[in-house]
Amino acid sequence: MQVARSRISSVALALSTLVFAAPALPPLGGNVLVVDDDGTAPFTAIQSAVNAAIDGDVVLVRPGNYSGFLVTNKSLVVVGDTGGAVTVQGAVRVLDLAASRTVVLANLLVTGDSGVDVGLASGLDCADNAGIVRAESCSFTGGGFVSSGGVRVRSSVDVSLTGCTLRGGTAVTSTLASAAVDAANSSRVTVYGCELDGAMGSAVSCSEVPPHGHTGGFGGWVRDGFLFGSGSKFSGGQSGDAPASSAFNCMATGSGGTGLFAENADVRLLNCVTIAGQPGLLLDNGCGPCGSLGYAGSAQFGGTIATLPGSARNLHAPTPVIGGTSATIALAGTPGDRVSLLVSETTTPATFVPQWRGMLQVPNPRTGGDTRVLAAGTIPASGQLNYALSLPAAGANARTVFIQGLFHSTQGEVVLSGARSLTALP
Repeated sequence: MQVARSRISSVALALSTLVFAAPALPPLGGNVLVVDDDGTAPFTAIQSAVNAAIDGDVVLVRPGNYSGFLVTNKSLVVVGDTGGAVTVQGAVRVLDLAASRTVVLANLLVTGDSGVDVGLASGLDCADNAGIVRAESCSFTGGGFVSSGGVRVRSSVDVSLTGCTLRGGTAVTSTLASAAVDAANSSRVTVYGCELDGAMGSAVSCSEVPPHGHTGGFGGWVRDGFLFGSGSKFSGGQSGDAPASSAFNCMATGSGGTGLFAENADVRLLNCVTIAGQPGLLLDNGCGPCGSLGYAGSAQFGGTIATLPGSARNLHAPTPVIGGTSATIALAGTPGDRVSLLVSETTTPATFVPQWRGMLQVPNPRTGGDTRVLAAGTIPASGQLNYALSLPAAGANARTVFIQGLFHSTQGEVVLSGARSLTALP
């Protein structure tokens, strides 16, 4: 969907800060490949549609049950259709994206495999990506058995999660349960309005010496990288329980998981909650000790966790929609906020802007690009403003735009919401 200049006009906006002008990536727009597990669509498997797609195409998945899939170095939108759940059993993997490519995932409920491959056991596995990965309104859960994160990120420059639920998978082969998000190797992760729950540790194994319940998983585990979180909750998992002791084994529970752990990493949080995991239960009066409560947040080995002042703001855009209709953009903030919408057909690598307390994910209108600025209005006493965005009639192809909110408070603060995609179908 192309946002026509005649439909969306620029308005004056006092952009007090000139930020780094990240290069804009090519627009996403192309054919629509429909997937339906009941056999009524051209494709019955998401992987088949992904294989057939070319750069810019949209894979529209009807409600149903599907296997996991892999996207390798291809710009795509994979979006679950409205009207029901799109359930994916098996990992969604995004690998080897070049810097010019973007993958958008929306409206998917994903659970990783239960095998021994860590990537396949994760809900979302992102590795070796110089391009952008965006996940919106998704649920990612590790499959378990091995230490499988809800989202696993390795060597990826921009993985952004908005309005998602992440859960680690309970591992039975590791003394540390899985994290909701596990990021390493110089990765950059953005988390807006998400709930992240570390896995519960598995119960004690008599084969271990000393026998003990496994430690709960981390809500977030960031090593050698960067994470920005806004309006999100990071919860450590409960540790595993310990059964009755015997004359030969002195059972003990594990410790609760850490809400957010930063190791040689830079973490910035706005209006987030970090919660320590609870220790497991000692199920008899045996000699084993009870485990300890986890940490709400912990920064070690050169890691830092900085909390920014102020409150998070939120934007929600429906997707997919039909071209030629009106889409309601829901804006949640503090009463009195003046809100501007940044609307672009292109996206850029997320850039942290301290003065705006957030990550800019569309081209800055002051530094080039196709971003249009719309005056959306003022947040009313209810805390939510609904803005009707009129969409031009679509042509033969689908088009995707990216929308981000810029909130100006009555105290002069400026706060960015997370960006959302909006895919208009022909």
